[in-house]
Amino acid sequence: TVEPLIKALGEDEDGGVRSSVAETLGKIGDNRAVEPLIKALGDGDEYSHVGDCAANALLIIGEPAIEYLIKHLGEDETLEVSNGVSRTLIEIGEPAVGPLIMTLENEDDFVRSFAAKILIIIGDERAIDPLIEVLFKYFDKELAEVYLSCGNNQLEKAAQTWADKHGYTIQYL
Repeated sequence: TVEPLIKALGEDEDGGVRSSVAETLGKIGDNRAVEPLIKALGDGDEYSHVGDCAANALLIIGEPAIEYLIKHLGEDETLEVSNGVSRTLIEIGEPAVGPLIMTLENEDDFVRSFAAKILIIIGDERAIDPLIEVLFKYFDKELAEVYLSCGNNQLEKAAQTWADKHGYTIQYL
């Protein structure tokens, strides 16, 4: 039953049907549905409820979807897909922390940045040291700016140290 549902998710003309299919795929929980559901996050579907239902289905699938979701942080996808993936990982929360920490070592700046931002929002203490390490390892000005305003004292202090070390002047308004 999964294959016809996956086909309907991508091809049915009725947005209500596509939304229902996404919900059903989440309830079934088959890993084959993860990639098509991720694609549905950012298809720019005129029936916007489809993306919401796809995100909810991925949440229901949960931990088995994490690897696929993280993979899509770095692919040449639309910003909508990356944002949908980010929101879903944030909502999955704690089970995504370990894989996201590993993603901080990705050589792609975009992927590292998304992973770091997601970890900051999740707020798990296990991510603090790896977040600080990635800041100094990759000399990332954008991450330093994010850390400065994230509300975590340790990350803010690390960003200030990074800025001082690299001659980056922080202007507070």
